[in-house]
Amino acid sequence: MLTALLEAVPQATACISPNGQLHCANSAFLRLLGHKAPLNHDNINTLLDSLTAQRWQKLVAQAQHCGTLCSQEQKHDGRHFALALRRIDQWHGQFLSLSLKELDNPIAQYQIQQLQNEILRSVAEGNPLHRTMDILCRRAEALAPEAICSVMLVDENGLLQPCAAPSLNSSYYDHFINLPIGPGSGSSGTAAWRKTTVEVQDIASDPLWDNYRHLALPLGLVACWACPVSLKNGKVVGTFSLYFRDKRGPSAFHRQMVESCLNVSALAIEHNRVQRQLENLIFFDPLTGLPNRTLLRDRIDQELGACQRSHSHLAAIHIDLDNFKAVNESLGQQIGDQLLQALAARMQHCLPPRSTLARLGGDEFMLLVPDCDQHQARALAEQLQHCIHQPVAIDERELVICAGIGISLAPEDASTVDNLLRSSESALLQAKQQGLGGLSFYRSTMNQAAIRRHHHLEALRRALNGQSLKVHYQPQIDFGGKRLAGLEVLARCQDPELGFIPPDVFIPLAEESGLIGQLDQLVMEQALAQLALWRNQGFAIPLVAVNLSAVDFRQPGLLERIKKSLAAHRLDGCSLTLEITESLLIESNEDILATMTALRQLGIGLSIDDFGTGYSSLSYLKRFPVTELKMDRSFIRDIDTDPNDKNLTAAVIQLAGSFQLKVVAEGVENQAQCDIVTGLGCDLIQGYHFARPMAAADLESWMTGQGAAFVSRH
Repeated sequence: MLTALLEAVPQATACISPNGQLHCANSAFLRLLGHKAPLNHDNINTLLDSLTAQRWQKLVAQAQHCGTLCSQEQKHDGRHFALALRRIDQWHGQFLSLSLKELDNPIAQYQIQQLQNEILRSVAEGNPLHRTMDILCRRAEALAPEAICSVMLVDENGLLQPCAAPSLNSSYYDHFINLPIGPGSGSSGTAAWRKTTVEVQDIASDPLWDNYRHLALPLGLVACWACPVSLKNGKVVGTFSLYFRDKRGPSAFHRQMVESCLNVSALAIEHNRVQRQLENLIFFDPLTGLPNRTLLRDRIDQELGACQRSHSHLAAIHIDLDNFKAVNESLGQQIGDQLLQALAARMQHCLPPRSTLARLGGDEFMLLVPDCDQHQARALAEQLQHCIHQPVAIDERELVICAGIGISLAPEDASTVDNLLRSSESALLQAKQQGLGGLSFYRSTMNQAAIRRHHHLEALRRALNGQSLKVHYQPQIDFGGKRLAGLEVLARCQDPELGFIPPDVFIPLAEESGLIGQLDQLVMEQALAQLALWRNQGFAIPLVAVNLSAVDFRQPGLLERIKKSLAAHRLDGCSLTLEITESLLIESNEDILATMTALRQLGIGLSIDDFGTGYSSLSYLKRFPVTELKMDRSFIRDIDTDPNDKNLTAAVIQLAGSFQLKVVAEGVENQAQCDIVTGLGCDLIQGYHFARPMAAADLESWMTGQGAAFVSRH
């Protein structure tokens, strides 16, 4: 009866004599101390290492006197227990009741916290998912040496994809590639399918392993505990498993450790998923899945470098569909989109190795082909024209279309990304003039680009040495706080001979000619002088944001020059924000990091201009002390009509929030765009919806007129 009563108690309980001899215990007591059979009159001293004979007698004496006694004890494996000892009066002190409850081990808690911190660091540093999961498995195995850890992913089709298992034989792990989750698919596949933990304490006999035990047993894998990795919405995206070399289940410590591993695994997998979505939105065309212009520019830059090193040729084949506009207008945009998708897929079958096919926008594509000379480029272009000209069946219609093609070669025609794109476009224009299906190579006589470049360069030199370079200002509005947050400073060139020269013409020219440093300095000096003047006039303008080129940023003496300029106008560092490009940050240069750190110590803000248009790892957001991201206007332009642009903007704002960075949305031109970006949590807004870039005098009129609601006076 005593045994039956003990078994009915859910807590780990035993009957013990004052000398420490155990007479009977329930199953919960045995499981807690790791025993599979009755205790056979074991002594408590052999079960809990901290209970020496002297300490036990002291506890018994106190329990006999007080009726009950509580203490904290420990086993040799580091586990901690709360012990409750109670006198049983009916037996006149001959027996006592002993209850145990396992406590959290503070050392183990610290070790698990360290594991979590290391995985979070790996995620923040932008490591690949398989690398992060490999670190997780190795650290978990260090905490629990008796276990072998593995992580599997579950793809969109419900198939297992091995991710990390540093201590498992790769040939064993490979058998689970593309294994459908479901009942009887081992511990991992079944756990993912059931969405709950699966404990297999004997692989040799458990039916879940009928099809796989011949793989596990020869490796000494006897037991396996698998847990599903789930996102907040309940979707299972992977499994975390512990293998053992003996018949056993997980201990309380294992469960505690695995719970933490599941949490950080879910975070890492979700971060990887969001990052891939973000990269797809930034670098790939959503309609065709092809690389977009941003990714193409990066590929061109890489291939030009390889071309120079190997003294080989690079072909840029610019493709434009003839009369595609008529298809959209007569049959509708949906048919036009399907046609573009079909032709993109068809052209991909014509690609030579290492080539890149990109969609530039609309009905324009470009094929970039390394190690391709003029004769090979012509043959490939003709093959593409033949491929495109074949009928395309859409909705029981057969559409036939042809394409004009322009070809430019490096290094003969160009040695920079922009020049290669311009020369291929010039060749395409020449091809279109030939009629439908034209094909043309670039020739210097096709346009007067070189002559125009010379004239623009002379105009730029005149502007830097005279008065034709003007500085305009565009307000940045804190819409939530209804205040002016700052002014972006923009250079404008109005030449007496050539008239207005667009910034996208003279700024690249300044970079190519080595005049960019002089241009940056001139603009900054004018902007700081004007800011000081406005403040003296009583306008409360928080700061000016000035573009700084990557070339100028690398120049020695930049820091001292800026400090001198601020001091000359009696301005503090908080009055200035420097806008830089992503290309500067991917170099991981220690000198650049040191300069940025010194600028931040002065209070100067650091903004990444045109964020999302570069092709780089986002890990630089953690490495460099930037304060602000400027969303490129191309993402805002169609945000009120294109869900992809809205999703991308939301992702960037969320990313910035996780790094505690402000976000500026530039190019906001209407109320609908304004409502969307503010609804997504964007900090600052810039665009024609509030004000165009203006000369200083016009801005003063704006501040006292239309913009008065945002500008306070001292």
